[in-house]
Amino acid sequence: AGGRRTRAETGLMIPARAARLYIAAVFFFWIFISGIFMAGGGLGLAGSVGFIGLMWAPFLAAPAGRAFLERREAQLAALALFYVALSLLWSPYDRPDQAVKLVLLTPLFALVPFGVARLDEKRRMRFAAFTAIIAVIVGLYLLVEAAFGAPIALIFKQNLEGWTGDPADLRALADRTLSRGASAFILLAGPLSIWLWTRSRRLVAAFLTLCAVFAATGFEVEANTAGLILASAAAAAAWRWPRRALPGLFYAVAVFIVFAPMVLGAVVALTPDGVAAALPLSWHQRLEIWAYALERVSEAPVFGHGLDASRTMEDEIILRGVALHLLPLHPHNAGLHIWMETGALGAGLVGAAFSVIGLVLRRVAPNPEAAAGIAFVTAGWFTMTTLGYGVWQEWHHGALALALAGAMFSLRRQRPR
Repeated sequence: AGGRRTRAETGLMIPARAARLYIAAVFFFWIFISGIFMAGGGLGLAGSVGFIGLMWAPFLAAPAGRAFLERREAQLAALALFYVALSLLWSPYDRPDQAVKLVLLTPLFALVPFGVARLDEKRRMRFAAFTAIIAVIVGLYLLVEAAFGAPIALIFKQNLEGWTGDPADLRALADRTLSRGASAFILLAGPLSIWLWTRSRRLVAAFLTLCAVFAATGFEVEANTAGLILASAAAAAAWRWPRRALPGLFYAVAVFIVFAPMVLGAVVALTPDGVAAALPLSWHQRLEIWAYALERVSEAPVFGHGLDASRTMEDEIILRGVALHLLPLHPHNAGLHIWMETGALGAGLVGAAFSVIGLVLRRVAPNPEAAAGIAFVTAGWFTMTTLGYGVWQEWHHGALALALAGAMFSLRRQRPR
């Protein structure tokens, strides 16, 4: 707010300068903390990004509430979220923590890009510059870890966590931890690189991109590599055709979610055994996971098995002489995960929400730089959840919110719809 007091915006009688200082202090402190969490593996991002939303809530609750009542896509997304949480009622999983986190954290996450989009150009520039500095530091750390075999993570786990097991298992654990932080970093690095490039900070943008490439390819996680490639392609298309490519991306996500059982069913059925056996073990296991998840979808096609039901399914298979879980916590595919746990109703609601967002973006297209940032984040996040992560995990929801805030730095108008 730019006047003497913020009451017109929030209903709070607070001097505007004090409010601006508070908002900036909250952001700078928790972005710094987010950088530490990102370098440490990403799991803490739910807390740090959630705290930004929580501490901004007194200033954003009123305008966010008005926006929610005006925007049908927000209402549809909230309905989908409510149904996902409600599905816990018929789930065999008896812990409510995931439903509680979805309901409580998601609105706080949403306030972060919403708040950044409402900043005036001058303050948005400051927020973006500080975020870029943090991202460069995290990127440099991940570049060193990826290029030299995770030396810092190995020292930390050996000396501070007291690891005494097999060195190969230790390296795998270090890579798995770093890969989660890399996923969050990649999502944020894309829109920040776009912002830096358009501000003529092209050497910094190139370095951040280089760090993202090392982070995506350095920790034995194919989902990060695929996410970076597809996100970059989506960003390039959205920059060139913001009014067509960006909405089209949301339509494509909606179609994939709604038709995921058919698409993945065809992939599983049409992959010959010889080809599957020639694939890397992780991809061969994915095919077995998807086949198993499709069987579970057929058992409860309308309402699904309920939220987190996949955590109760512990069947194993011997694949190439190795005992592997047929459903390691989740189906490793966003579409199948939604279908298996919330059924056709949940998939329809989520697909409808993405479709309506696409319609809005077609009607009120952001400028090319912002469109490219939004496309990068959306395509990257969806690819990673389609190939690697569980779709409900709150840490990468926090990373998604932070990355979307990064895309908002490139907005040209102060109060976009």
